[in-house]
Amino acid sequence: MTQKVIIHVGPHKTGTTSIQNMLYAHSLGDGENFVYPFTCPDQTGQHDFARTASDPENPTFIEMLTCLSRLEKTFVLSSEELSFLPVDSLQKIREALPSAEFTIVYYQRNILSILHSWWQELVKHGGVEDFHKYVLSVISMPGRLHLLVPDLLLSNWASVFGRDSIKIFLYDRISDVAKQFAFDLLGLIISSSKRTEFNKSFDYIDCEMIRLWNVCGFIGVDAIQSQKYGLMRDLVAARAKECTESLALNFDIEEFSNIENTLISRWGDRIEGFTGSRLFTLREKTYTYISSDFWTDNPDLVAAMCVFAKGTAGRAYRSSATVTASDASRSCETNMDAWGQMEIILGAARQREQLLRCQLAKEAERSQALEIVISTLVASMNWRGLDRSKFQRLMTDVARSTPNVGRAANRHEIYLHQSHKILCAK
Repeated sequence: MTQKVIIHVGPHKTGTTSIQNMLYAHSLGDGENFVYPFTCPDQTGQHDFARTASDPENPTFIEMLTCLSRLEKTFVLSSEELSFLPVDSLQKIREALPSAEFTIVYYQRNILSILHSWWQELVKHGGVEDFHKYVLSVISMPGRLHLLVPDLLLSNWASVFGRDSIKIFLYDRISDVAKQFAFDLLGLIISSSKRTEFNKSFDYIDCEMIRLWNVCGFIGVDAIQSQKYGLMRDLVAARAKECTESLALNFDIEEFSNIENTLISRWGDRIEGFTGSRLFTLREKTYTYISSDFWTDNPDLVAAMCVFAKGTAGRAYRSSATVTASDASRSCETNMDAWGQMEIILGAARQREQLLRCQLAKEAERSQALEIVISTLVASMNWRGLDRSKFQRLMTDVARSTPNVGRAANRHEIYLHQSHKILCAK
């Protein structure tokens, strides 16, 4: 009998956790028609398998493949990190299961919603990049984010397992991905009364507070779990009303429309139930976020949040100045075979985007300057409040150590403007 293998490759932020929890729970029952190996209550996805598989010559990976080759039932593998395995690793899987029938499952989510969801995930894991800067970075170089190169990810899997093995589902058209996966892939019907679990999401105020705590060297997601967090949040929300901004994303952005058009032209026949000329119904989405100037305008609030975090949150293992969104997501991108090819693929696009990149570089320096001012402000606080003399002395040292030419010179304007606002605040 032909061995059947279902590999669910995510990607991130497409209901993967709920699918994995469902698979793990049902695999424990007697008489189930599938096996869900290498999992446990604390890890219901095969993330360890995916990380091990990133090195095709890893002896542990070879041993795990041997175990899989001995299974007689249909088995399922599910991990977001499988999506960017190197081709050499995919070939090892294929060689270990030469007669197996493979189904590769991929969920495509609307680009306009997945971008914010991924930024939120980065912030939850220590990222400090503000939303506006993050979006500019993504638009200028989409190839830096694995969620925006579905064609590359799918092409790698198709090159080893064949196009016919690929099944793409449109995430936004599915009300419950766990129940849909169970029915369409395994023929299981999950009781409608059984609640599917999802990862908790936060609103823009929560995200900005977590980000600020990350900037100040705390573990922001720890602080937000405190029973007294609501009081701190109410204080921030009351003041932030006058400092909120909005950013509209839509498919008039060429980079986004190119991704949609490429999926349709190259993978339209592999997208389940797709007809028409558009993949995504939602064509524009507006996000609210708190201005990056908010914290320098409210130094007492920064101090209060730091005092709050000292009693409720752990300290990050490394300096907040070194934590960036790209650091937080690097584990999701290091092992992609053909990742280096993106320089060639996006070469022409980068030439057209030269002006935007220059603007992005300037904004990056300005954002870095704001973080330095905030860190200096925190370092200048004592039990009486702001030690103005200490703050002025530290900022003078910072300004002297910052070059007067090159990109870093853009920081001086922010140093001067924000320091003046802080020192002149009553």
